[in-house]
Amino acid sequence: MNHHNLIQDIRGECECELCDYCPLEVLIHLEPRILEQHKMVEKYKYIISKRDKKSYSWDETYMSWSASGMAEAFAKIYSSELNHNELATRLGM
Repeated sequence: MNHHNLIQDIRGECECELCDYCPLEVLIHLEPRILEQHKMVEKYKYIISKRDKKSYSWDETYMSWSASGMAEAFAKIYSSELNHNELATRLGM
C-alpha cells in the first residue's frame, strides 16, 4: 500500500479522521510496516487500558506488546497487502 493510502486507511478509525492533520503524517517517511505496527500498538494500548481500567504510557504499552508476544505475532503475519483492520483481526484484536 502506498503511503497516502496507508495514512487514509489508518485515519479511518482515528479521532483525527475529519481533521486536516493527523499526527501520524509526521511519520510518513517511515516504512509502511512501522506505521502499521504503530497503529496496532495504538489499538493494543486502547484495549489493555480499557481492560485494566488504567492508562498506560507508550513505553509501558510497547513493553507489554513485546512481552505478550504481539510483536512476534505481528512480524509473522505482516503483509503489505493487508490493511490495519485485517492485521488486527489476524492478531485477534
